Amino acid sequence: MRLKDSFVEVYNAVHPRICDEIIRIIIDEKEAISGKDISGDTTGKYRNSFVRWYDQDWLYNLMIPNVKFANSFAGWDFDWDTAEPMQFTSYANDQYYHWHSDGASDKSGLNERNQVRKLSAVLWLNDTYSGGEFEISILDNQSKKRIFKPSSKVGKGSMIIFPSFITHRITPITHGVRYSVVLWCCGPPFK
Repeated sequence: MRLKDSFVEVYNAVHPRICDEIIRIIIDEKEAISGKDISGDTTGKYRNSFVRWYDQDWLYNLMIPNVKFANSFAGWDFDWDTAEPMQFTSYANDQYYHWHSDGASDKSGLNERNQVRKLSAVLWLNDTYSGGEFEISILDNQSKKRIFKPSSKVGKGSMIIFPSFITHRITPITHGVRYSVVLWCCGPPFK
């Protein structure tokens, strides 16, 4: 699948004070499921972070309008109708997530509802850290890998939305803690 736009940046999607409140609420939330996430790899070779899963309407209501905007603005017009529980992620010193995609674009990526992840959205909750850069890898017209980073305008309260099958990573944190919320929007398999 060739895309005209591989990702959409939405600056100031959420007010910075609300980002602070999201961090506080989710860290204090007794119902959120938490733990060290190394994605089944006990060596931590591919991922090393802390996650909490969060499933509250108020947070979906902040993020989903931006996903709908990006889906239309980029011309993807992906057919989706559900969202998975959100992942609140923190990366501290030396934590990372190597190159990966959030879902397959075919039937191999089916979830329990026979849907695939179609759109991924990342909300930056803070900018008081070093390292922890979000990068996207895309093949150009000559099948050469190109690395893209969000513009310098993407910071606390900004979102980046992209097709879930696009490869991306978080580089190791060198100072501080990086907080984000990730949302996945799902629908029927691509045809």
